[in-house]
Amino acid sequence: MQSDDFSHLDSVIEKEEAFKRLEKCIEKLPDEQQQSIKLFYYESKCYNEIAETTSMDWNKVRSLIQNGRRNLKICMEKMQQTNTTYPFYGPEDIKRYLSGSMSAQEMHDMEKAALKDPLLADAIDGFRNADPVVTDTHLNAIKASILGLSLQEKPLVVPLTPSPKNPGGVG
Repeated sequence: MQSDDFSHLDSVIEKEEAFKRLEKCIEKLPDEQQQSIKLFYYESKCYNEIAETTSMDWNKVRSLIQNGRRNLKICMEKMQQTNTTYPFYGPEDIKRYLSGSMSAQEMHDMEKAALKDPLLADAIDGFRNADPVVTDTHLNAIKASILGLSLQEKPLVVPLTPSPKNPGGVG
């Protein structure tokens, strides 16, 4: 029973994400296509009504809607392939989240992204339990390594979880 509830919830979430992708794609359309698509689909206006409202020719309205639909399909497929529903969240975003300096909407968006991205969820948990000084040291070492720079001091590797040798987990 519970799995059915979750599969239904997953379906709702997928539809919500698809709708967000659609909204983003509509925003990317040229103004006339965007206007025609919104009037046709959101306000259920026919071609004649759109032509009257916008002072455009009926054929132009029809063409704008057809081209807009094609452009939306292309945009939606690209977004689906690259999974750009959620923005990239980095260390500074996680710190802002944990400090409570994000807006409620930003926090909600990040939490939804963490539900779909276990790596992000683990990073949030890791940051929550880690010493900020040690975390910054490790992040700087990683950045330097990626950029091919050398650090004057190599950071100590500090386990964040308890082990038989280190029951406290940090230090």
